Amino acid sequence: DFLGIRAELDFRITTTEIAPANRGKSSLGSDVHYCYNPINYQKGKYNTDVSKKSFASALRFVITQLQDNHPVYFHCVWGSDRTGIFSSLVLGLLGVEQGNIDKEHELSTFCNHLRFRCRDENGETRYYVEYLIKDVKSFSGSSLQEKFKNWWISAGLTEEEINKFRSMMLE
Repeated sequence: DFLGIRAELDFRITTTEIAPANRGKSSLGSDVHYCYNPINYQKGKYNTDVSKKSFASALRFVITQLQDNHPVYFHCVWGSDRTGIFSSLVLGLLGVEQGNIDKEHELSTFCNHLRFRCRDENGETRYYVEYLIKDVKSFSGSSLQEKFKNWWISAGLTEEEINKFRSMMLE
């Protein structure tokens, strides 16, 4: 109530992540709009069609809630992988520079688990956000923000939805 949160976006996927009593409802209260939007991923691969559609659905929920002046709390279990990647995607779409995206993602990893890192094909430890940025940079565009926009379009968002979101967030 103090923060005015009126919507919850839940990225958790497994039964071990969500207690049976809490499935399908917000733990923040019955007056909070709840959206269960599981995001599946493996070793930093957020660019699958299924994951992209889940991220697009999540951002559509956020847009709808913001239109109704409902601040949104979004989370997974630890707040470092799915939550951190979604945050990075949103920040990139809003034009935040890569260095600041990287810093924000690193802040999301301050927990006692190593879920935010994985080993690449050469056995090197990588942050999940590194895979995301590499994927985003493969899209066309003259700026990183434009490449993020094109990533979101490939996920199924329209220019109109992107412009609406940017307008609400950057007013």
